[in-house]
Amino acid sequence: MKNILLFVFSVFILSGSCDIDRWGWIRIQNNSKLTIIVCGDYILPDTILPSKELKTIEILPGEVREIRGYLFDDDRFMRLKSEKLSLFVLDEQVFQTMPWDTVRKYNMVLKRYEINRQDYLDLVQYDKGWALPYP
Repeated sequence: MKNILLFVFSVFILSGSCDIDRWGWIRIQNNSKLTIIVCGDYILPDTILPSKELKTIEILPGEVREIRGYLFDDDRFMRLKSEKLSLFVLDEQVFQTMPWDTVRKYNMVLKRYEINRQDYLDLVQYDKGWALPYP
């Protein structure tokens, strides 16, 4: 009986630990008056926008949106164990009206986030209402 209780207690403790493979989202809150576009990829050590256009998510003013790992072909952000994720915030008007090459050439990024494994774990350990703020 003592062994069964010890086993159940161990399973309970281990299942409650927060590790990178337990989550699959990052929240961003748009505190600006602009509609923003957030895109990203695992592109370090290069920190400029990649030459290919990335998958994006639109965030309206005052809105909080979840960015899911599948946007980066990494459902649970497992690549963060060894890589950094770069997120780029762009003005929606710039994104819609300028060619990608121009946005990239003139680095028309409003804000850049670089997220490593520890940053990610810190983010998801907070209450569900917590989000990366922009600006």
